[in-house]
Amino acid sequence: MVDAEYAQIEGELQRDFGPDSVQDKRLSDRRQVFRLKAVEYPGGCSPASTDVLLLYSAPSAAPDILVNKVPTLPNGRQPKNVNPTTIDGEAWFNYSVQWTWTPSEPIWRNIMRKLMRFASPE
Repeated sequence: MVDAEYAQIEGELQRDFGPDSVQDKRLSDRRQVFRLKAVEYPGGCSPASTDVLLLYSAPSAAPDILVNKVPTLPNGRQPKNVNPTTIDGEAWFNYSVQWTWTPSEPIWRNIMRKLMRFASPE
């Protein structure tokens, strides 16, 4: 069960991604992690979906958004600026790109905006 300070975030994620698709965990460094199962990449990417990790340092802060599978883009290339990292013993990938987390928008929209940037050839 997630701590009360993250309950609203978890509720929103479960509503938008399905309760069976959301897993939560508190890391030893006190960061909160939400794992979203099989989130779809934009059309034409391979694989078609990936697990997404939201890594929060505080509930009011934008999370880091990581994926466990780097896509091959519709043009056959892989995105540039992909940085591997290990979170709780698992390999994850971040994408160094300019994008904006907009707190007034739903979490799913912010996640999808990042995945769109991740899967962009630019």
